[in-house]
Amino acid sequence: MRNQSIDLLRGIATVAMILIHTSYYFIGGDKIALFIWNWSQFAVPMFVFCAGYVFFIKDRIKTLNDFSVYLKKRLPRLLIPYWIFMLFFFAIYWAVNHALSFNYIWQSVVVIGGIDIDWLVLLMIELAVLLPVIKYLQNKNLFLFKVYIVLNILLALAIFYIHFNVNYKLIMWYFWGLSGISSMLILPDIKPKLRNAILILAFLIFVGLFIQGLVLHHDLSFINNKYPPNLFIISYGLITCLGLYYLAERGVFNYLLGPLSFISSHSYSIYFVHYSLLIFFASFLNRVHLTWYIFFTLILGLTLIIQWTYSNKLVNRVNKLKF
Repeated sequence: MRNQSIDLLRGIATVAMILIHTSYYFIGGDKIALFIWNWSQFAVPMFVFCAGYVFFIKDRIKTLNDFSVYLKKRLPRLLIPYWIFMLFFFAIYWAVNHALSFNYIWQSVVVIGGIDIDWLVLLMIELAVLLPVIKYLQNKNLFLFKVYIVLNILLALAIFYIHFNVNYKLIMWYFWGLSGISSMLILPDIKPKLRNAILILAFLIFVGLFIQGLVLHHDLSFINNKYPPNLFIISYGLITCLGLYYLAERGVFNYLLGPLSFISSHSYSIYFVHYSLLIFFASFLNRVHLTWYIFFTLILGLTLIIQWTYSNKLVNRVNKLKF
């Protein structure tokens, strides 16, 4: 059975992601756009949080064979939509930039570079491997599971102070794993008191790092604490996830249940559709004066229209096959 609150969170994260990508083009001259762009960076932690919950609530992997079957199903679901998206994106990229190198195409295909947003696809692939390992440790070796969490927190804290000159794509899975693990806090067998205690602790960590960042003149923009993620953005993400989940459980977002559930159900394809539209329409921004909120509304609106149209056609084809 689907968790309505998780659907709401994933829908909110998807809208926040589009807001981040559209407001980015205006952060140089609009303080409101800069503020929204920065504080909407909870989107990725929330995606990982939701992905972790969906995996942990099922817990169907008991053997290596189960793990193999899971990967055979999971990887095509992640890669095939991405490869289809690339066909459209490359056409738009060529039309906008009038250049397209073999290296750019190749790196995009194998998810190691090229298209800017492929890092999130790679992260989801990495999590497809990591989450079963985390669950195995929790079930079979609770001590190692706890050691992993402690080391993860300590290293995430360390990279808040020390910059590691390492390709973030090679290590991001390790730190984003914390956001995935934190989704266990909303599983049915977890006591609310523990969840609340972790939420308070995360808030204290976030405030403490924020104050230290001010004292040490540390860059406190979330984007510069995101690649790879350190404890500053991870704690912020956890606060946002648990806080919004608390509100969702109490029906605060029920009036948005319809649209957010639709967005949640198609979040992965919406991710690709919006980015294709973004690259195309952003090429006109130097010729057409738009505000950040009009640009956001344009991209979000067209994305949902395209997704809704495609979804309805697909449903109609399936219904025709049934009869």
